[in-house]
Amino acid sequence: VLGIRLDLLSSAGAAHELEILDAIEKDQLNLCKDIAMRYGGHIGGVVANHMVVYFGYPETDDTDTRRAARTALELRKQVSKRSENLVLMHGLSTDLRVTLHTGKTLVFSNQSPEGNVPNTAFKLLYQTPAGTILVTDYTRKLLEPYVDFSSPRGVHLNEKAKAINAYELVSERDASTVPLLRSQSLEREMMGRAEEMRSLRDWWLKTAEAGQAVLVEGQAGIGKSKLAYEVKKDL
Repeated sequence: VLGIRLDLLSSAGAAHELEILDAIEKDQLNLCKDIAMRYGGHIGGVVANHMVVYFGYPETDDTDTRRAARTALELRKQVSKRSENLVLMHGLSTDLRVTLHTGKTLVFSNQSPEGNVPNTAFKLLYQTPAGTILVTDYTRKLLEPYVDFSSPRGVHLNEKAKAINAYELVSERDASTVPLLRSQSLEREMMGRAEEMRSLRDWWLKTAEAGQAVLVEGQAGIGKSKLAYEVKKDL
């Protein structure tokens, strides 16, 4: 779940008509909607200057969390660009805060997801500094192979709750350095693929004479990505 909060900030002494402020705010929120939908997000709702976006609803995919992170980074980039123009044209700037929390939720027929997961994302918004993307610890673990984070900071979701660790999402790593595996699979020993490993090494040696291409086929989950990762590491 992505929690989004977008505020318009007026420079000192600047006066604006309500119609202009309303139009600019709607335009900025529509930009957030368009970016989220482009990455496969489902707009759960907009209340005032707050928005909730679901990834993994109504259908789940193993890229849900990563697409949510990409959405957050793209939101920060595009809103920042528009903010520069707003300052020049209207004396207004934007204050964007984004949070990302991952988990399972119970969904009833013809209803949007509710419960602890979106609630946590929204509560975290009020502990998020301007221009920052904060993610919870569980989300960080899912994104660790793909994204760089800052050091953890303790945040309180309410006055009585214990502090939890939240991490600032800094940037996405270069795709060429990212393994197509979950973090828990990276260091596990590969079993039962010795013959395929030898075959791929043999093909690699032939590239000294001419370029080669190898297609690895098989059903989902049998270890194609793990095989490619281990071959690359071995070479």
